[in-house]
Amino acid sequence: MAREILSEECCISVGRTRFTVNRTTWPLSIICFEDNTRWGYFDPKFFQIGLNARLAGQVSDAVLHDLLRHELAHYLVRVFHGEATTPHGTEYKAICQRYGWSEEVQAASGDLPSIQKVGDLKADAVIEKVKKLLALASSSNPHESELATLKANQLILRHHLDRSRLQDKRELCVVTVMSAPKKNALMTAIYEILTHFLVKPILFYGRAEVRLEAAGTRERIELAQYVAGFLQVELERLWKQQGLKGLRARNSFYTGVARGYSEKLASTRNDLTPEESRALVTIEKSLATDLKFFMGGLSQSYSGQVLDSSAHERGKAQGRNLNIRPAVNSAAGKIFQLR
Repeated sequence: MAREILSEECCISVGRTRFTVNRTTWPLSIICFEDNTRWGYFDPKFFQIGLNARLAGQVSDAVLHDLLRHELAHYLVRVFHGEATTPHGTEYKAICQRYGWSEEVQAASGDLPSIQKVGDLKADAVIEKVKKLLALASSSNPHESELATLKANQLILRHHLDRSRLQDKRELCVVTVMSAPKKNALMTAIYEILTHFLVKPILFYGRAEVRLEAAGTRERIELAQYVAGFLQVELERLWKQQGLKGLRARNSFYTGVARGYSEKLASTRNDLTPEESRALVTIEKSLATDLKFFMGGLSQSYSGQVLDSSAHERGKAQGRNLNIRPAVNSAAGKIFQLR
């Protein structure tokens, strides 16, 4: 629909994934997202249009066309005028008038249904149980702490093994868990830790901003969002306790925390049965295949830093003792449903 609008109504040359204006090509990227407050948006940092997933099957094609025109108008303001002074100001109205788009396009209302929150009760119950186990992992009793951590990770794994056997249709979702002006050691550490929660971390680069996202099934990314929100606060708190100074030491410390935590959780796989181990490999391959199909490639997190060995070892020690506790508000973003 977007290609049709740009080509036939705007007389703009459009390819499969990009369109051309004045010899400059622009990405045509459209995603479906979930939100309880808005139906669509244009993100000028990542040149991306989002449409609420709940529109599917609930509105007519005419309304969907108008919503696309509305968000494309925001995009074309960026193309022709740069940053807009106001979201629906003079430049925006000029674009709509230029292509003969009605006031309904500018308002993007029509027969839109009300937004209602939809949840997965079974997934929510599992997430709450995992949070309680992670809370027990904070126990001062070393045996109780390790046992709670083990049980939490086994529950995550076995729940998703069961779900993968029952579900014929996989729903792939992505959530933004962290953003920064550029990739940093804290983001890279959280990236590594999230790999142990059966999600695929993704680095998404935009203009003067990098997002760390987590992809997987709905309940996995909800848990990943919770974990990432905790880690952003806890890792910075642990660093301040060290009494060390310097960017190199801080980066080395964060890298060590991720390494120590990874070593701690790697032991959980040793307690899986052969059948569960094979199923886990299947889940990981399936996720990689889905992501490659829907997103066209993945960004990996690499670090070429020279480590401060002392800070790194301190970080590893903290990582081996790291416990993810509840009652931390996450600053993560919205869920983007891809399938």
